[in-house]
Amino acid sequence: MRTVGVFVVGASLLARLLGGHPADRWPTPPQTGRGDFMNKALVASIVLALGFTLSACSGSGTPVAAEPTIVATTPAAVAVPKPGDTITTMDQVNAAKAAGLGFYPLTTGGIVFDKTQPLPDAIKADITAPVVQAVTQSEGGATEAVWQAVASASDNASTALGKNVIVIYGALASLTPGGEAAMYYSAYGAGGDSDLGGGSVSTSRDAAIAFTQTWISGQPDATNYEVVVAN
Repeated sequence: MRTVGVFVVGASLLARLLGGHPADRWPTPPQTGRGDFMNKALVASIVLALGFTLSACSGSGTPVAAEPTIVATTPAAVAVPKPGDTITTMDQVNAAKAAGLGFYPLTTGGIVFDKTQPLPDAIKADITAPVVQAVTQSEGGATEAVWQAVASASDNASTALGKNVIVIYGALASLTPGGEAAMYYSAYGAGGDSDLGGGSVSTSRDAAIAFTQTWISGQPDATNYEVVVAN
């Protein structure tokens, strides 16, 4: 709009200089003939040049960056993992959770499981691995390190699965001071419940498992328990 204004003023001034009232003209010596024509042409050139100069200077002088082109893309569909699958990306984890499946984290990735079904063997093996290692390192004895491994395995798995995980394990122990050591099985879970721990002690693995199942059935949230057997 400023450019147009300059040319309007220039045209008005040019009209006055070339043919307007004598009082509007610049004071110049009277000229006739070719000299008069050249004088008028010179004035016209100056006015037009002024118009172009003001037009060029009227902008901001700041280059305008081109608007970036944004291309809409559709994320690739992620196949819903199946129970037992090992997955490694957050997209797969989200797809599993959206389908109502559970996810058990491993050191790398994790395992998908059906919350309504028994845990896959791969998850059970991961939960009990530290316990098996501790028992092996203690040469089968029921040491403090073994008990700590069992407690940590139960607590960590319970947090990961959102359930109460009970670990049943066996180790060499004696029920009397100085007595002969024998293989005893016991259950640990539910934050170290003493009734569960003490009542499940047996030289029979099957008897320890049976006691644990009976104890669970008497709990108000019985469906929220998982039992894993370490050895």
